[in-house]
Amino acid sequence: MEKIQADIVRGELGVQNIRSDWFEQPLGGAARYALPQTFTVFGQKFVPDSWAFSQTVFSSILWVENGQTNKVQRRVPGALDAAFATLANDQIVPELVAQMKGTFPDPDRPHALKFRDGLPYQHNLAAVRAVMDSQEPGAWDSNIYMSWLACLCELSGPTTDAQYPEPMRTRAWSLKTLNTQLASWAQLRHDTILYAKQSYTDGGQCVYPAGYVELRVEFWKRLSAMASRAAEQVAVLKYEGSYAVLAPKNPPEFDPDTGEQILQTNVVTLAAIQARQVSHLQSFAATVGRLETLAKKELAQERFATEDEEFIDALMEGSGRHGGSGGYWEYKGWYPQLFYRAIYWTDNKTFHENYGAGAFDALVADVHTDVPCDVCNGDPGSVLHESVGRVNLLMIAVNSGADRMVFAGPVLSHYEFEVIGEPRRISDGEWRRILQNNLPSDVPASRFEGVRPPAWTQSYLVPAQ
Repeated sequence: MEKIQADIVRGELGVQNIRSDWFEQPLGGAARYALPQTFTVFGQKFVPDSWAFSQTVFSSILWVENGQTNKVQRRVPGALDAAFATLANDQIVPELVAQMKGTFPDPDRPHALKFRDGLPYQHNLAAVRAVMDSQEPGAWDSNIYMSWLACLCELSGPTTDAQYPEPMRTRAWSLKTLNTQLASWAQLRHDTILYAKQSYTDGGQCVYPAGYVELRVEFWKRLSAMASRAAEQVAVLKYEGSYAVLAPKNPPEFDPDTGEQILQTNVVTLAAIQARQVSHLQSFAATVGRLETLAKKELAQERFATEDEEFIDALMEGSGRHGGSGGYWEYKGWYPQLFYRAIYWTDNKTFHENYGAGAFDALVADVHTDVPCDVCNGDPGSVLHESVGRVNLLMIAVNSGADRMVFAGPVLSHYEFEVIGEPRRISDGEWRRILQNNLPSDVPASRFEGVRPPAWTQSYLVPAQ
């Protein structure tokens, strides 16, 4: 037992070489998580063609471009990969080159064209082939599966010598032979479908291998102090009594006859609400205080500690889809926790989509009314609105000592516009429709003036295409 434990610790037992399940990997950069070690009683068996597939899709393919190493988003492998890498067939190199260049004619498979072709992976494919070519003869006789593959490999040899009939010396014949190989290979995979380990493409996960906190130390300091002071002031208020709240059951339950969600009455004490508010404000202050510390380190060009990098990485982590493919995304990092959630919320989906980190940021407020004035040069009047539109993507290049990096992050957008004529005030819902080019039916486009980013943003904002 001690030896087994030691071998496990050293990573010598249970090591997987084929991804046979869905694993999340960081989308960008070169960092990859190791596959978990696994121990099964009747486990699926290693087969080289599955391994070849696993090595020629995300996240196994790394590509260096402009000095930056990133993972190639190739999601789907193909039979030609297996033919070249495991069956030693060199005749299909032109087709593989066409795949990598994105010129492979396969119009009936748009998904494959998008997620398989036009992507560089030749180095991985060649590496798999090199490993297979280096196998000792005994490896090909180690089991019936390998022997079957070895038989198919024998068909890959060229038949271009004069000793072969003229039809066999043509490229058409070599492709006919490839078709035979792959058909037999398909039968092999069918017959061993319960035993051969199937390969998987990794799932992408947004991670933050590096983060940059805006160098506004005094801002972070004051914001943290404001939240702390608010927590102290709320804590001394008198929250007395309770009230009843009608809310959906959690987990949800539905009436079998009407299909409507069943509600329940919850009695909420004001003291519990007070404790929740104080706790949230204190947590908010602590998070902002952490950002202040990181900004100070950046100003001093001090390297982040491991716990600092872990904090940055946990910005949005813990995401997951709820309710299947038609469900919603919920994030559990420290940024989503900055959104206060009232104690009576029991419906995760409604809160997340309407009030949490997943909510649409667009909102509008009318701030000034210009009353129509006939004697003032015919002023038709207007209502001035200030609004927040869609979130913009900020790209910033930072030169911090020896580190040079481009960071990306969301920033709010601001709009100022007038609704001309008789006083007409736009609601949040109408503003969102305007952003989607779906104007309110009772307001013609001619009544809107300036529904575009302010002119002074042109110095930094890239126009939408």
